[in-house]
Amino acid sequence: AVVSTQSGHYGRVHPGTIDTEVYRSSGKLYLCIASCMRKYWKTPEQGAQTSIYCATADLGEGNGCYFVNSELRAFNEKQIDEDVQLKLWEVSMKVVEEFLESKDTS
Repeated sequence: AVVSTQSGHYGRVHPGTIDTEVYRSSGKLYLCIASCMRKYWKTPEQGAQTSIYCATADLGEGNGCYFVNSELRAFNEKQIDEDVQLKLWEVSMKVVEEFLESKDTS
């Protein structure tokens, strides 16, 4: 997620894995794995903390910072590679289009 700060700058945040109902329609295998992993997941309130921190903190002049658990983290080189970003976008669009087409035919 991208969060705009009070100073008009923005930061990228990773909220972590959040225990919500968003996966309730997932397959049985996922639900089985989730039941085992749920103790490591965050509550929605815990997941919101990094976004709240970035939205309310004075992050100075830096734009595009990356935060996990309200802490500044370094980017992986692949995260800032524009070719990788474009490929991810294209693959994501294809997956979404295929999903939407399958919903239209069912």
